[in-house]
Amino acid sequence: FKWSDIESNVESYIWSSIKELFEEFKEYNSGINTEIIKDIESKINVSVCPGLGVFKVGINTFEFKSSLDLYALCVFLSVLSKVLEAYHNIGEYINMNIYLDVSHGINYTPATALLAVQRVVEILKIRGYNVVLKLASSSPFKENVELEITTTDLDITTRQLPPPLEGEKLNDVSKLFSNPLLLLGKNVRFELRGFQREKLGEIQSALEKCYSNPDLFKAMWYSLYYGFGLALIHLIEEFKDVCSDIWSNLLKSVVEVYHEVLLRGLRLISANSVNGNIVINTSRFLSDKIRYFYDLMKVIASFERIYKGFKYSVIDSGVKLSDLRRLYDEFLSKISFPAISHFYSVEESNILRQACIDFKSGKSGWITMREVKRDEPEKLNCQEIIEERRGEFLEKTLVRYKVKTGNLQFNNRNFIAHLGILRENIELKLLQFSNFTRSL
Repeated sequence: FKWSDIESNVESYIWSSIKELFEEFKEYNSGINTEIIKDIESKINVSVCPGLGVFKVGINTFEFKSSLDLYALCVFLSVLSKVLEAYHNIGEYINMNIYLDVSHGINYTPATALLAVQRVVEILKIRGYNVVLKLASSSPFKENVELEITTTDLDITTRQLPPPLEGEKLNDVSKLFSNPLLLLGKNVRFELRGFQREKLGEIQSALEKCYSNPDLFKAMWYSLYYGFGLALIHLIEEFKDVCSDIWSNLLKSVVEVYHEVLLRGLRLISANSVNGNIVINTSRFLSDKIRYFYDLMKVIASFERIYKGFKYSVIDSGVKLSDLRRLYDEFLSKISFPAISHFYSVEESNILRQACIDFKSGKSGWITMREVKRDEPEKLNCQEIIEERRGEFLEKTLVRYKVKTGNLQFNNRNFIAHLGILRENIELKLLQFSNFTRSL
């Protein structure tokens, strides 16, 4: 299945539910607040991100085997592009609230989404945007019981920007671009050679203009500290007019990779093809070379999503998988420097991965497990939690079940978890999972 098809199906399902909800509001209010309701309805955006587990739309069942990095990246880019689009359409000086409900999710998704959105808010605040992250907590769904929702502002303390490079240091570092190389993330370097080779001269010319523009290069320098997100915002906002030729050349030669092509390309390179599934197997990315390619694809995806946020046109033809394969081969043949990049720091990734392992293995003592047959779906609720142990974990609840397959083997990817995280359980750079706490 193509990711775009799944995304479209999920969005349609969500929008139909939202419209039904608003129709009920209009009916009960007898037209008094119709205009207000219409205004709210028009401002709602829906983002769909790949997670981990099984999702069913009609007769189609989709199984996602994603990695933490990919899920975090999709959340990051989706939120960032939508926020930028809102500022672009409404105005830079408005106050914007981002509401993130971390009470419900599959496995590690609430915590991973929280870290991704925190990073979005941080780089937006660094750039001077008036944005506030509000952490929401909602009660588990119970039929005929009103949903309780509470929100709390999550304070994001921004780090100090690094000083710009000057003099000889600027000249020395700028030599990195002469191959040409493009630096767009922490320890991420990739070559543009081999990907539409006929565009190499145009790219070289565009990059040469980067050297003569200290502010533009300073944005690249910032990216070494804050990942490619801040650099992209800085570059697109400040230089989309005066340096439009740079972006048009890069856009035409590199970044026209649709999201489904990104996922298919990663599946191709990871050599883990499963019919009917979108597969990203983290264990396949242990090799440095594969990790390099993964970083490269993340940067390409980020351009595509950010440009989409600003409503730049996208070429319909996109990039063929044969081009992707050629890029991969050329790229691996040119790699000669050691660097491994993570969307999160190594420490953050390790903690999230360990939490995921604990959830899967059932090591957490406060998880209730039961078996259900595939043809007997049942709604989960907090009554299945071991009541006498709930006090140990404040108001956290987690429900998990495994699906029994025909060959009596358990597929530990196919489970649903409900994790309630309240404000008192979360601090900036602190996550608490089951029976262990580590500082990020």
